[in-house]
Amino acid sequence: MKFSFSNSHLFNVLVALFVTFLWSSSFVIIKQWLASIPALTFAAYRYLIASIILWSFILIRKDERKQFSNLDAKTTLKLFGYGLIFITITQGAGFLSLDYLPAITVSFSLNFSTIVIVILSYFLLKEIPNNIQNLLIIISLLGVGIYFLPLDLSGMKMIGLVFLFLAVFANSLSTVIGRSINYQGSLTPLFVTAISMGFGGVVLTGIAFVVDGIPELGSDEMMVIVYLAVFNTALAFTLWNYILRKIKAFEAGVINNTMLIQITILAIFFLD
Repeated sequence: MKFSFSNSHLFNVLVALFVTFLWSSSFVIIKQWLASIPALTFAAYRYLIASIILWSFILIRKDERKQFSNLDAKTTLKLFGYGLIFITITQGAGFLSLDYLPAITVSFSLNFSTIVIVILSYFLLKEIPNNIQNLLIIISLLGVGIYFLPLDLSGMKMIGLVFLFLAVFANSLSTVIGRSINYQGSLTPLFVTAISMGFGGVVLTGIAFVVDGIPELGSDEMMVIVYLAVFNTALAFTLWNYILRKIKAFEAGVINNTMLIQITILAIFFLD
């Protein structure tokens, strides 16, 4: 049997790590620009622009358009639910938590998504980690605790912690739902991302308009939003949905945990 690196588990892990690097850089960029861009507007514009880009690819590619005929009511509702949880709630709450809390604190808390994902995967997907994987999950969580505890939450606003808790749970649930959708393999990662992000982005934009109104943004602010929309969103989320076809949900959760290290290093250099 001929070995193909592009189909290997190592390749899928490396792609997932690349996605987490893009998302880690997002934390730093978002934190730097939240002073001039309202949090919900920032998130809404980012995901709305990204979904428009993805929809453009869907509409110009015949093989992607054909998938609309394969959608049934159950799959459509699952895609909408995925978009609502992964984009509207997870990203909206994540941006708001970054507006109130340090980037490293947010990243630290998101690492506990792994525990929630393991529990949800067991009951919803019947995916059970083996003994070695369980041991590595425990070691990774202990490492996080040893490095950051005792965590000083004094001076942090309670509203920020509420948004953070919501982001952690929604992020965990969305990983399991995304695994469920992508594991079936009937829909391409591009199609899944476009449909779910389009719905979630529209809902998030509506909420942002109600809360923030229509803020005046300069060219620099729009360039930052467009950059995040193209590379850290449209590209990264499509790759992530591809990866969720190849690796289990709890594996994706553990790989997500590497963002803690990446964000910490980036925050030291760029956020002091």
